[in-house]
Amino acid sequence: MQWQDIALIGPAFVAGLIVVFSHVPLGTEVVKRGIIFIDLAIAQIAGVGLLLA
Repeated sequence: MQWQDIALIGPAFVAGLIVVFSHVPLGTEVVKRGIIFIDLAIAQIAGVGLLLA
């Protein structure tokens, strides 16, 4: 693998890690609460984020 390949794949890999680290907490919260509608879960997490900010 050459450095040009790493320069191309690196940003995509970092973006994938950001997506994973942002979606895992939301997914576990949805499963833990048994929420059927994901928009309700997103609203609840956004409310918590607003309170913490």
